[in-house]
Amino acid sequence: MIPRLLRRCLALVAALLLSLTGAEFGLRACRPGQAFRVFQPGLTTRFTPRAELMPGVQGPSEFRVSSLGFRAAERPSEVELSLLALGGSTTECLYLDQSEAWPAALEGELGARLARRAWVANAGRSGRTTQDHALQLERLLAQEPRFDCVLLLTGVNDLCAWLATGVPAAPAELARAFEVVPRARIEGPWWKRSACVSLLRGFLAAHDAHGLAQDPQGAIYATWRAHRRAAARIREELPDPGAALAVFHGALDKLALSATQHGTRLVLVTQPALWKADLAPELAELLWMGGAGDYQRQAGAEYYSPAVLAQGLACFNAELEAVARAHGLALLDLARALDGDPACFYDDVHFNEEGARRVATFLAEGLSALLR
Repeated sequence: MIPRLLRRCLALVAALLLSLTGAEFGLRACRPGQAFRVFQPGLTTRFTPRAELMPGVQGPSEFRVSSLGFRAAERPSEVELSLLALGGSTTECLYLDQSEAWPAALEGELGARLARRAWVANAGRSGRTTQDHALQLERLLAQEPRFDCVLLLTGVNDLCAWLATGVPAAPAELARAFEVVPRARIEGPWWKRSACVSLLRGFLAAHDAHGLAQDPQGAIYATWRAHRRAAARIREELPDPGAALAVFHGALDKLALSATQHGTRLVLVTQPALWKADLAPELAELLWMGGAGDYQRQAGAEYYSPAVLAQGLACFNAELEAVARAHGLALLDLARALDGDPACFYDDVHFNEEGARRVATFLAEGLSALLR
């Protein structure tokens, strides 16, 4: 005979399995179709950036993610103009308050200029390259309500990834392009694709800013700048960018194709930066990007000079312009408009509050002419 304790344990296990099975079927019925989300919906976190590390960034800031996985307000039911802002950290504007990030400021400016209710979905995410953006746009345009326009600010992550590794940016992966992937597309054992695990993963992610790259105060910038100051060598020559530009061009072609297939206008935006050949020493102290190898985690790496970085970024911006001509796309030359003005940046490429305002104003002027 089975001992009483063992019978109780077996009954408890059976009840637990039955409960989990019921919960799984119930959750699948309530949440039948998960979607791709750039950020975990419902994520809210606060930052207290240190002004001495980020000139031009003042006071605490909040980062909020909508139910659609964008750093944006919820999509209005009667929106008249819907835009998607794609890019890396210069679109994400991590340390700026929700209302100060340029996509949010652009939303207000466009609404006022065009007298139409505008909504801008900020899909910018730190470190993502143009290959990631191509995958994001392909999936997002297939599932979201139609976007009238897609703004793409890109190039600097492709440049830095190439300089760091010596090879073009790696092909995109779903898990890198999106924080949330439909259960059917999750790789691994079956239980990772279960609705119960998905619900638990979403709950934990919404209460943890693990998907955001930096610390709440921005103290990591002090470390990264120290790494650059202690560079083993400053490289003064740009490698041949041909292979990296070819991959960049190919990803832009995919973006243009996705936009055409979904009847959406794609607008390309050149990437501005603080880099230049005659950069003042006090501004050079703000730099941390442009190293070779794993320079963010390890000291002693070699770095490229501001002049070389400016040259490299100019190559990617020129390629962006060439793709715009080839596909008949609008190009907004933000790099020329800001022209490396130090009042706009708190480091190599990231906008401070003044920079984000000027970006929003410049883009609103250009888009108003295109979207009337």
